[in-house]
Amino acid sequence: MSGDAGRAADVARAFRLGDGARFTGRLERGEQGQVEELATARGAFAVKTSFGRPELDGEDAAFQAAARAAGVPAPAVMRAVGGAWHAEIGGLPVRVYEWMDVLPPSTAIDPAEAGRTVAAIHRTPFAGSRPEDPWYTDPVGARAWDRLLDGLAAAGAPFGEAAWPACGTSSSPWRGSSSGRHTCAPATAICGSTTSGARRPGA
Repeated sequence: MSGDAGRAADVARAFRLGDGARFTGRLERGEQGQVEELATARGAFAVKTSFGRPELDGEDAAFQAAARAAGVPAPAVMRAVGGAWHAEIGGLPVRVYEWMDVLPPSTAIDPAEAGRTVAAIHRTPFAGSRPEDPWYTDPVGARAWDRLLDGLAAAGAPFGEAAWPACGTSSSPWRGSSSGRHTCAPATAICGSTTSGARRPGA
């Protein structure tokens, strides 16, 4: 049995994914790891391995499962034999998820629906035990908001104009001028002094 075929069989056995396991060749890379598509008699699954040593307490997988149970559209997380959220395959910790095709980026996505989804993630009842990561709590900063909103405007995002008066920046809410550029007014006039201390979403 070849390396990939053997690994596919090992993953399927560890997570009880069914017979006929094979990697399809579809692979997606992210910042922290990669995902391969595994096909079995039961369907398609996403096999995730991390580039670094991941947290193995299962808390992130447990949160995803809780969010999905609360109605957040997310792939199911598969448990390994014995109930763990990961299994050691070839000396590496592996996680398995229900496979979901990811569509290319689109400005046609309904921003209200996106907002409802993010809100549902934040409302998920879950008590974690990990210490708080500063990435989720340190202020983003007004300049970062400026760059984000300028990027939305350049990309023609349909919600770009609404984002400026809703959030403000260090310089201005969205306001047109005769020059075609957006003029400036203090963001605190719109959003108060907490604008530059806005937090990154924690999900």
